[in-house]
Amino acid sequence: MSLALLMAISILQADAPAAGQPPAQPSDASAPAGASPTEDVPSDVPTDPYGFVSWCYGATDEYLAIYTKVLPDLKDIDKTIGSPVQEDVPYAKDVALEHKALDRFGAAMEAAQKADPSIAAQGQAAVAQGRAFWAGVESGPSRQLADAWLFWGIPVRCETTAKSLGEKHAG
Repeated sequence: MSLALLMAISILQADAPAAGQPPAQPSDASAPAGASPTEDVPSDVPTDPYGFVSWCYGATDEYLAIYTKVLPDLKDIDKTIGSPVQEDVPYAKDVALEHKALDRFGAAMEAAQKADPSIAAQGQAAVAQGRAFWAGVESGPSRQLADAWLFWGIPVRCETTAKSLGEKHAG
């Protein structure tokens, strides 16, 4: 179950429709260009490449910050249901890969900022928005946060957009 789906379930439970009526479905028109229904990308993220990569940076950075909070729950989950991956520290290899992704996003942002220093404030706002993506689930029970952490992955579009942004502004 994706983080977006977990958040949607939480919202729907708080704002449940009358019995027998389905919850309102978001329209495809609200999704940013290139968004996929399977990606954890809210509809209000920036749509320009620099802003989007900045959002990805913030969401990934917060994801990595959450890791230390959820580590005890991750260990408990692995004990309870088992894991095919045998690591002393659960998901350490995944976290290392996510740090590399964060570095790629940062490099792409830096290249764009060198080309146009006036966009830095926009980037800061998008990074904050990406971090805030986790706020709803971070305020809940730790096990729900661990579940959300487990099921979230960097949207593919973050990687492809960061690559093209970096290449566009490569010096």
